[in-house]
Amino acid sequence: KLGRELPHSLAVEVEEITDRKKSVFIKINIYVKRVSQKKIAIGRKGNILQESGRLAREEIENMYKKKIFLDMWVKVLNDWPQKLRILKKLGYWWL
Repeated sequence: KLGRELPHSLAVEVEEITDRKKSVFIKINIYVKRVSQKKIAIGRKGNILQESGRLAREEIENMYKKKIFLDMWVKVLNDWPQKLRILKKLGYWWL
């Protein structure tokens, strides 16, 4: 259900991972191409961002077997899918 509510032009960048003894801190940027998409990605009262963060955290905790702390930010990068430099920065290196 959550996937249907998120914008199709969305990219995720893991900016930082700090692995500690009993926990992992992960800073994540979620990029959308328009302000209207940012509102959709966050949702009313943050419910979409909160739910996607909860699902991601649970999945990552299963992989790491540690407590996960996510610092998630939704940012607008105007028309990022059409900008080669941004695509390469986000990991689309083959372009």
